Amino acid sequence: MSWSRSAGAAAVSADVTGAVAVQAGDLIIAIGGAETAADNTTVTDNAAGGSNAYTQIGTKLSSAFMANWFWAIAKATETLTITISGGDGVSTDLALVAIFRNSIGPLTGTPLRGSAQQSHAGSLLTDGVTSTALAGTVAGDLIVSLCVVLQTVPGTGIFTAGTNFTEDAAAQNDQGSGVCGAIEYELNGAGGSIAGTWTWGQSHTYGCAVAAFKTPAAAGAVMAFQSGFLSPVTPGYL
Repeated sequence: MSWSRSAGAAAVSADVTGAVAVQAGDLIIAIGGAETAADNTTVTDNAAGGSNAYTQIGTKLSSAFMANWFWAIAKATETLTITISGGDGVSTDLALVAIFRNSIGPLTGTPLRGSAQQSHAGSLLTDGVTSTALAGTVAGDLIVSLCVVLQTVPGTGIFTAGTNFTEDAAAQNDQGSGVCGAIEYELNGAGGSIAGTWTWGQSHTYGCAVAAFKTPAAAGAVMAFQSGFLSPVTPGYL
């Protein structure tokens, strides 16, 4: 499992990724966040013939800030630039992109099985962080969890993936001030109810979500990160 990552473009009204290579049938996960709770991000890309279709997962995570996450299935093998619009367009915005590829075969149709989430305002986050539980997952599902935090003091918190989850050290942004975020995943071994779990270690406003994606074959399908991490929108915000 590996990530490649690219620093973002200069701060503009839309946060634009570097080049992200995809194959037809890849699962694209994109997250956009901003310090203003009233904002509402959307995602498009420059795929040939028109953007891939990005579907929002759950509802907006919102308390003292906001974050949305989206999924899409790549319709062709190509190199994409992904645009996350609607944030504040400043270096405190969050932009994360992850590409998952199934070694058995491309995803088709609607792979999202379900999602669960919660947001908390104030200083409710003391150490452990969790989404609400997602019921009805099936062995072999890809479980992806997102944690976003509004950090006011740079470098005071560190994301740590929950038990049985995997998170690459590059697949997060936790050193700046503003909206920080990270992605973790696991291959579901038993099915049933599951929540996204994290530790952060500081008291900050947070949102946490979990989603289950169906694999195109029976349990035991292997999902792998192939490429795609982008955050922050300016290289100095690492």
